[in-house]
Formats: sequence, C-alpha cells, structure tokens
Amino acid sequence: MCLCLISQFILNCPLLGRPTSGTTEQTPLAQTLQFYFADGRVIAANVKATHIDWTSVADDGRSELRKIRLADIQKIILTESPAAKQIAEIRQLIEQLDSDTYFQREAAEKKLSDPKFAAAFYDLIAQRTNDDRLEVRYRLRRILARLDDDRVQAPLRFDTLTLKSGETMQGDAGVFEWQGDFLDQKITLRRNELTMVDASRNQPVVRPPGDSTPIQVKLFYRHDDFVNDEIRRIDFSEDPSGNTLERRDNVNDVFIPWGLQFTPQGKGYIGIPGFSIPSDDLPVGGKSIARFNDFGRNGIPYKGVISFRFCVPNQANLPAGVTKFGTFIATVDSPRAFVLEAFDVHGDLVGVVESPATDCGFLGIESSVPIHQVQIRANPYLYRVDGNVDEDFALDTFFFSEPTPVATPPKNNRPLVVLGDGTRFTGKINFQPGNKIQLDATGIGKITVPLAKVAEISLGRVPTLEPQKWIATTTDGSSVFVDPAAGFESRWLGKIAFNDIASLHNSSNPKRYPIAGDFDEVNAVLVYPTCRLPLAKIKLTDTGYSWPKNSQKYLQPVDEKSPLGIPGLDPTPQVNRVIFSEATADTIPTLWRKKPTPLASGYVRLIDGQTLALGSKLKIKTTQTDAIVLTNGRREIRLPIDQVSSIFQTTLALSD
Repeated sequence: MCLCLISQFILNCPLLGRPTSGTTEQTPLAQTLQFYFADGRVIAANVKATHIDWTSVADDGRSELRKIRLADIQKIILTESPAAKQIAEIRQLIEQLDSDTYFQREAAEKKLSDPKFAAAFYDLIAQRTNDDRLEVRYRLRRILARLDDDRVQAPLRFDTLTLKSGETMQGDAGVFEWQGDFLDQKITLRRNELTMVDASRNQPVVRPPGDSTPIQVKLFYRHDDFVNDEIRRIDFSEDPSGNTLERRDNVNDVFIPWGLQFTPQGKGYIGIPGFSIPSDDLPVGGKSIARFNDFGRNGIPYKGVISFRFCVPNQANLPAGVTKFGTFIATVDSPRAFVLEAFDVHGDLVGVVESPATDCGFLGIESSVPIHQVQIRANPYLYRVDGNVDEDFALDTFFFSEPTPVATPPKNNRPLVVLGDGTRFTGKINFQPGNKIQLDATGIGKITVPLAKVAEISLGRVPTLEPQKWIATTTDGSSVFVDPAAGFESRWLGKIAFNDIASLHNSSNPKRYPIAGDFDEVNAVLVYPTCRLPLAKIKLTDTGYSWPKNSQKYLQPVDEKSPLGIPGLDPTPQVNRVIFSEATADTIPTLWRKKPTPLASGYVRLIDGQTLALGSKLKIKTTQTDAIVLTNGRREIRLPIDQVSSIFQTTLALSD
C-alpha cells in the first residue's frame, strides 16, 4: 500500500473535549447510546463514561492519543483489529533499529521481517529507507528484501469516528470496557464484542394505520436515468476504507461496511477485476466480474449465479433492503440472455430485468418493496431460444441506495426480539398471558416486555413454503393457502370472496410483482418472468382462469429487431388459460386483480410460509403460553406457538 493511500484515510483532527485552562469540567450526564454487538444484538444503554481514548496516526507512522468527549460523538464503527496501534508499534520498532543495545536492534529487525506481522505495512516501512541513520537504512533494506519474498497484501483497518459536527476521522478507539444501565439491568459493554456505537436511537420505519399507497416497481436500461446523488457506487478498485483491492483478494465480506455481502451459490466462480468471490476452489481470471478463467480463448465461460444480499452497514447479521440497484453488463451477444432478479426479504420476486445484446449495457431496478437479495444469471425463463446463446458475460460497477433495516425472517434457530427503539435481543422467548413476552436475553438475563413495545419477534423457525399450493394474497396483505376447487377457502381466514383476492400464484414459483403503469387502463395483470399481460377482462372460476387470446404482451425493450425476444422466436408462453389441476411451474404466472399495497400494520408469519396481515380486520387479541389469539371481526383464530415463525408490527405504541 502506498503512502498516499495511507494518508487518504488518516485524518488529523484538533484535540476535542479538552477543558479550558482555569475551568473545571462538569461531570456529564449519562449518555444514551446504541451498542451493536457482533452476534446481532443491539442494546440502547445509559453509560456514565465521559470520554473515549482516540488514537490518530499520521502517514509517517506517528500517533497521537486524544480524549474525545462521548457527548460530541455521533457514531463509532469498530473494526475487528484496527491498524492504528499496529502502525504505532511498527514505528516504535523502526526506532529500535538504531538502539544502543545490539540485542534490541536484532529483536526489532526480526519482528519487522516477519511477514505475518509486517507485510501489510510494506509501503510504510519502505518510506523510511531514506532515514538519516545508516543503521536504520541498512536494516530496513534487509527487512524489505525478506518481506518481498512472501509479501501479504492485507488492507489496513481503522476504526471510523463521526462527530455530531459532521467531521469524520479514522484511527483507533482503543480497548474500552464501560458499565451501563439497560432496563434496570447492569451490563458491561466491551469493545471486543461490539461492531458499532451510535448516538442515534434508530426506530424502525413505521407506516400510518391504513396506508394503502400502491407498491411501485420500475426497470432501467440507461445509467443516466437511474443514478442520483444518493446512490452508492462500488467499482471494485478500493475497499470502503480506501485501500486498493489486490488481485485474488476474496471480497465476499469486503463491502459489509457499505451494507453489501456476496453469497455465492453452488459450483461457480466469480472474478471481480482480478478479485474472487469463490464457491469452489478454482482459479480466477479476467478483469471484470463473472469471468470464469478467461485467459486466452481456452477459458471456461462463467455459468454460475452471482448472488448477494444487503445488510445494515457494518452489521453482517442485520438484514437490510435497498430501493434501487443497478449494474453494468457487457459481452452479451443475444437479447434476454441474462437476467437481474431482485427479491424481497421473504423471497418474493420484486422484479426481473432482462439484458439487451450489448458490448456494455446497464440493468437497474427501483422498488418501494425493499430489495434484500439480488442474483444475476443466464436467463432460465426463455421457453424457446437459440441454442447458440453465448453464456459468457461480465459485470462491472454496482450502484445501490442506502441499505435500511428490514423485518427479519429467521435464518437459523436463534430467537430474536426487536423493540420499537431498535433494541435487539437474542435468547429464549416465552409468551405470557396478557400480551407480554418474557425473554431470557443473552448477556442480560430475564426481562418481561409488553407486546405493544415490540416491533419484531422471530422464533428461530425458518418458514418453508409447502410445494404445489395455491396462494391467495388478500386486499389487506395476507397470503394464505387456498383450494380453488373449494371456493377459495383458507384454513385461517375462512372463505375468501373473489373481490377480496388481490393476487393468486402457486408456491412452485415466487410471487412476482407488476411494473409501474401496468394497471393504468386495465383490471388485472398477469406477470410471467418473460412478459406481462395487462388484461381488460379475466374470467376466474373454481377450476382456473382465462383471458382473451389477443391480449397484448408487455415485454422489456431489449431487442430492437424483434420485440418478442430472440429474432424470429417468441420466448413467452403461448397460452390464454390456466387450469388449476393441470398447471405446471413453468406455465403459472402471478395473477394480480388489484394493485399490490404494503402491509399497513404488520403480519404474523407461519412456519409453512403463510402470512396473516395485521390491520383493521385482523388483530392480535391476546397471547397465551402456548398460542397467539387473533380476532377477525367476531371470529377468533388460535395460532399454536409452534406453528408461528415470526411476528412483525409496523405501527407501535412507542413510549418516549
């Protein structure tokens, strides 16, 4: 790493929090801070610490310890092993190369010659080879020669401190251990267990009761139409700290500070400008994403799936969503050969963007449904395509909006409770009579919390949709299994009237959303992966549904020669009806009879994947030790606790 890069992220700042001479500094009140733990917990605690010992390091290795008042701090992002202390030690060892004691000079040279300790600081050490002292210059040259033989390019890591004034600096927050108060409990907050300290009390995004703003999804094929000042840009040349990414670095977790984490699937290999996101131990090649051993003409074309998800910045265990995502795509020889698929946190397909034939094109999506996961792959949805489609492609530069927290479907067996102020507990959950839950919280102990203050409960049971089930989404947002032959009757909601069905799809496919404008002049929309059919008329019965044969198809504008995809061939389904008893996965669209709307007040999600929307019709009446009782008008619904996966409330009775 060169000197200019080190200086790029080492900012010297004036000494803060130093009392004026002749005055007495008053003892500050306890600070209320949000503490983010590496295991996913978030706790808002009062601490009586007055300051933090902050070490800044200049680009020549000199360090300065400063006391910064906690009251002036907005946020501290903590790295696992900050480099500031290591740089200070490197500088001290360089000074010892000119020690009066021979054994100290030898010991310093030996440690600086150890690649595991010093190789990441190669450029910093090389900078000192013009030292005025002959002994230092002589030993440094020997050290650099040894490091050159086994040089490790590990990026330097620094803690990041943001002040309430807006000033940001990088360095080392040191090793601290603070005592705090949390819900009448005494807790100890240790630096080695934390990833971030924040002065904000971040409450989840809540919607007003009855909010029925339609969900909007837009697709983009031009970079100029997509980008604005609030979009994050990743070109894979540097990590979030400004360190140059070196060839063959594994970048799976490099961009977690910006809220993006790669999640490779199956056999395949992704190269990012010479960097790797492996799911198999294979050599990387080429100079752009998604090139699979591309040296010369004998390389194997990339055929895997590029998959990644969003998390809260610097919090890998906290899922997040974005409203916009886009990327450049290149070397696409045939239209519709590749797709960008965007999924929400429940696995529903928010949108599919098909690629044009292009030397360098752009794919983007914007959605009011938070996008949690994106995958890019060869188009699996084409029913009739040219068999000679080139499957080799490349991506470069990602653009996305700020990731924000989303309701968490459980992904493991660890229960989780999130309060309205953003506090997150892990530990055993017990429901108590009278709308209360008791939690044996990790690191805290037993606490009892009213359900009215809880934003989210995940019971550690991963929901899995039962196969080959018809799912009706009602106008209030519930998604339940129905038997069309029995007149669209649900076990939980009873018989559902046609007018109360917003969408209908089969569990063999994810629910797919329409695009903005699809409902402008029609009464229904069929959403296939390869096309959309806005319909003025649709006939829905207990055996199936049908539509006019001459209905217009909306396709994405990716082929100037033929609006129907591969020139001369129509890649879309050639049907005008769906029979419930005969339908197969590749012939079933999502039928929308009304515009999709967000869940206004939250939901209860079951382990079989069904979702019961909370709102004006369906409400939680009470909790019991073994069940949750809902009311739907005069009807009571008793949900056994062992059938519940999670509960999420978007409107809360939050206390100050």
